[in-house]
Amino acid sequence: MNRIYLDNSSTSYPKPEVVIKAMNNYFYNNGSNLQRGESNYNFDAEDIIFNLREELSELVNYNDPSCVIFTQNVTSALNTVINGLFKSGDEVLISQLEHNAVMRPLVERGIKYIPLSSDEFGHIIPELIKEKLSDKTKACIIQVANNVNGCIQDINSIGKVLKTFNIPLILDSAQALGHIDLDMIKDNIDILCFTGHKGLMGPQGTGGFIAKKEIISKIKPLIFGGTGSFSDLLTQPENLPDKFESGTQNIIGLIGLEAAIKYLKQNKAEIRDKEREIKKYFLSLIKDIKYFDIYSYSEEIPIVSIGSKYFDVAMLANYLVRKNIQTRVGLHCNVMTHKYMSTYPEGTIRFSFSHFNTTDELDITANVIKEFLNGKDLL
Repeated sequence: MNRIYLDNSSTSYPKPEVVIKAMNNYFYNNGSNLQRGESNYNFDAEDIIFNLREELSELVNYNDPSCVIFTQNVTSALNTVINGLFKSGDEVLISQLEHNAVMRPLVERGIKYIPLSSDEFGHIIPELIKEKLSDKTKACIIQVANNVNGCIQDINSIGKVLKTFNIPLILDSAQALGHIDLDMIKDNIDILCFTGHKGLMGPQGTGGFIAKKEIISKIKPLIFGGTGSFSDLLTQPENLPDKFESGTQNIIGLIGLEAAIKYLKQNKAEIRDKEREIKKYFLSLIKDIKYFDIYSYSEEIPIVSIGSKYFDVAMLANYLVRKNIQTRVGLHCNVMTHKYMSTYPEGTIRFSFSHFNTTDELDITANVIKEFLNGKDLL
């Protein structure tokens, strides 16, 4: 059986052909560094990376490319922001469903986290945010779309409430950007942390954050070193984006990401329609199977998780692997969500889709699931 890839929330695959071509072109025909040479090759690479900053600025409606900062992934971006803004004893508001990329930096830094009141699915209740505020509240950090069940937070309503109290809104958009629209101005988003290799369909090793001018000046860099600028100084330059981008960047990865975002923008409606169609079709195939629980809390995020009281979901995942079907099983680096869903400690098996998936692949997957259950004498 040909490989069936259903683990796009871990990393998107396959990548669009234009991404591979752009990266190969750089490898074969350029290979130069940024701000560390005077040739046309250097300038060409710099132009592409600057264009990527512009593309990302436009994508989230914040018209200042210098405030687009690149890191190796969204985890690095969140660590930079959390360590650069907060100190031990500060308080931040969070959702009930936060990823370890947020929780571990908060715990390690000694920052107190206050979970916001939520409904049964984990949606924050904006009207109840006020009751969690204190004079120590420094910000609110939220995972926009959940990586286990696809729950989408109402960022616009949350942002309006927080703006009333002058509380900065920081987003982990790893599972959201590309699948849904985010608007830094309309949604009152102060910092948006992103990854490049999931919904944006770029290569691994790309990510960063976009921060409004008023708050980015308050963030201390996490890494210091050579920037290719102000080399006469022994102190870190304050100009953007250099302040946060010490050392050689993942140039080939960023060039791939630039091609990916152009592809996304050109095909956005078609991509999103296909993702939703594929997810809806898969749900139709499994909805009547009574031996597991289905966790899928939005149409837009192409994630479906399955848990069961009748069998070990890891055994199903292993059975699928033997049939060349790739998913992800366990706690998904998000113990908070699994405790909230009462799927801890067993976890769930997660199916996550892309517009490259086909209904034929899902038919095969559903049949393999039923084959597994038959073998367990559950059907």
